[in-house]
Amino acid sequence: MKSDFVSIIVPAYNAQKTIQKCITSLTNLDFPKDQYEIIIVDNNSTDKTEEIIKSFPGVIYTKETTQGRSYTRNHGAKISKGNVLAFVDADVFLDAGWLKHLAVKFKKESIGGGQGRVIPADDDGQASLNNFRIRQQNEATDKTNIILRLKYFESPMVNSAACIYRREAFELVGGFDVLLERHEDIDLAKRVCVSGYDLVAVPESRAYVEYHGEGWWSYFVRSYSEGYTKQSYNIKWRQFFNSHQIEKNDSSPVNLETPEVKTKKKTINLDAIRMNFWMVRDEIFYNVLRSLIYFDFYYSLKAINSTFKSAGRVWGILKNNYPGEFIPKYRLDLLDRSLVVKEKFEFNLDDNFSFFIQEGEIKINENVRFVLQDDAVLYALNIKKNEFVNLGSIELHKKVLNVRDLLNQKA
Repeated sequence: MKSDFVSIIVPAYNAQKTIQKCITSLTNLDFPKDQYEIIIVDNNSTDKTEEIIKSFPGVIYTKETTQGRSYTRNHGAKISKGNVLAFVDADVFLDAGWLKHLAVKFKKESIGGGQGRVIPADDDGQASLNNFRIRQQNEATDKTNIILRLKYFESPMVNSAACIYRREAFELVGGFDVLLERHEDIDLAKRVCVSGYDLVAVPESRAYVEYHGEGWWSYFVRSYSEGYTKQSYNIKWRQFFNSHQIEKNDSSPVNLETPEVKTKKKTINLDAIRMNFWMVRDEIFYNVLRSLIYFDFYYSLKAINSTFKSAGRVWGILKNNYPGEFIPKYRLDLLDRSLVVKEKFEFNLDDNFSFFIQEGEIKINENVRFVLQDDAVLYALNIKKNEFVNLGSIELHKKVLNVRDLLNQKA
């Protein structure tokens, strides 16, 4: 495999409405044609998806018969030849510079994955729904359209609608988790981060996603499904936070085949109940109140959407489970590294451990990971505690994190 070769993998299921626009944007990328391949994985489509794909010369067509987008993406990764794997959904089209701006970041070995802007498109005739989607995402991401920048309980999050990963990192953690019906994208980002890699946000890379549902009802039903399936994700990660310790033999790649499914006794997740309570208060009650104060129907729609999602979460708490066993994997050399800084700043690993550092080098705690943008730190995360690290008054320069020498190599 060429070190700079990129495989673009597109999962497709009954995508005849959007797949042509998607592939056209992939073939028109501002990137050397001999340095990337396009693989479309058909997941049992019954419409004209296959016919449209095969009309593009040079595009690799393959099928995955097991239903599910994680199976489909993993199948594409297994037959690909790139050292960098890009995943683009069939309802997404890209700016010409999307790949160019992202791929260059992987020259830094510590980068395991990343994303650019994922922007709701407004060209499918569903004006009111698209206006709602655009406004809601602008609010959630402070108009950046990059969920990787957000600091939530689930962070770091990467949107699989248009994302990119180092093949080595992707295979180390086992690719997309086929046992998760949804939220497999933020799950993969977090597992890659846990393994020792950092993630990168690249605003110059722009992708546009079309909503291919059938109007408001299908949108609300999808929100219910997102709420219901979120419990599988929460249960999986509770395994990690309850028992996490770094084992020095946890560095062998995970097989991308279907993992073993185990029957487990259903337990009630008290954390999920608390989170749902706050969602009812913040996302339903407060939005109803805002709609009355500002006479803005947008807040009423947010309340309705959140009601569906909250109902899904309640039912998921009662009925949903995660049938697998989560065994984290690590790239051990990335856990033993140092940080070169340009000037004095305060560095806090947690509330009880803080110190000032002059220009020079400090050893990074093995549980600290970074999310970067433009060679600067957006935020740091203690993955063991699932807490954000306070970087104090650090002045971020391009030299920060550019040099991550292994301390044991200097000895």
